[in-house]
Amino acid sequence: MKITNKYIGMLLSIGMMLAIVTGCQDPSDFRKVRNEAITNLQRGGMIDFDDIRQKKLLKGDDPNNGVFTALIYDPNNNAASYNVGISVGGTRIQLGDEYTTFPTTLEIKASDIRAATGVDLEFGEAYDITGEVTTDDGTVFGPTSNNITTNGNGETTITGGNTDNELLTTGSPQALSFPVTVVCGTVTEPSALAGTWRASETSHSSRVGETLNGNDYQIVAGPGANQFTIVDFYNQGNDFVVTQDPETGDLSADAQLSYVDDTGRSAYDGAPVSSQIEAVSGPQAARNYGCADLIVLYLYHTRADTGGGALSSIRSEIRLTKQ
Repeated sequence: MKITNKYIGMLLSIGMMLAIVTGCQDPSDFRKVRNEAITNLQRGGMIDFDDIRQKKLLKGDDPNNGVFTALIYDPNNNAASYNVGISVGGTRIQLGDEYTTFPTTLEIKASDIRAATGVDLEFGEAYDITGEVTTDDGTVFGPTSNNITTNGNGETTITGGNTDNELLTTGSPQALSFPVTVVCGTVTEPSALAGTWRASETSHSSRVGETLNGNDYQIVAGPGANQFTIVDFYNQGNDFVVTQDPETGDLSADAQLSYVDDTGRSAYDGAPVSSQIEAVSGPQAARNYGCADLIVLYLYHTRADTGGGALSSIRSEIRLTKQ
C-alpha cells in the first residue's frame, strides 16, 4: 500500500499525543506547563458553586444590609485560598476575608459592596463579582481567560490570564465571574400585593402606541397559586396575569392580549397587540420587590401587522410602585 504524506502526518500526530499523555503523568510536569498551550491536561485552580442552579441573589429587606450565601468547593483539590472582589474605577477591591478550607460557605455582604463603591445599593441592581483562587504552588487563577495565537511559523503566543474560556461560559458552576442581584429578603405574597399601583415606563418603543406613564392600576391575587392579576392593564378591558417564583420573586407571563393598536398608522391601526414577560434570569429578570413596594416588568410586545408580518421585538421596561 502506498504511504502518502497524509498518513505520515496522522501517525506523527498520534505519536505526539501519546508522548504528551505519557510525559504528564509526573505531577511536576503539570506545573512546568501551567501557562503553556501545548496541553489541555493541565488542571489549574478552580472554585465552583456546589449547585449549578445557584441563584445569585443578595437578599435583605434593606438593600444595604443584604447577604448572599452559597456553598462552594474546590473541584481540583489544589486550592490554597480563594477570595471575591469587585472592580471600582478599574481597581479590584476584595470583599470579605480569604477562604482557605473547602467546601465552605461563601458570604457576600451588601455592606462590604457599599464600603467598596461608596454608594448606597438599590433593589434590582446587579454587581459583577470576580473570584481569585491561589493554588498550592502559589499560582493565581482568576476570571481573565487566556488568548492563544499561532503565527505562520508555528510559534505560539499566550496573552491574558490563565483560565480557559470554556470554564467561564453560561451553565458552568464556576465562581470566578458572576453577578449578584439585590433583592428583598422575603418574597411578598400575591395577596399582600393587592392594591393600587402606578406605572412608569422607563423604556418604550415609539412603535407601541400605548403609554403607561402615570396610569394607576389595580392588582388582585390569583387566579392561581403564586399568581397576581393587573386589572385592565392597558385600559382596554384586558387583564394581565403574572406568575411569580415564590423563592426568588422572579416573574413570568405568557403572551396575552394587551390592547388594540390605535396609532392611526395604516399598517398597524386596529391590529391586536400581545404582551409577555421576557424569559430571562439574573439582573434583567422581571421581579417582585414587594418589600420596597416595587414591581419591575420587562415586556415583549407582539403585533399582528396588517402591513407585512408579525412584529415581535418591541421591548418595554415598566416599573410599578404601590400607592
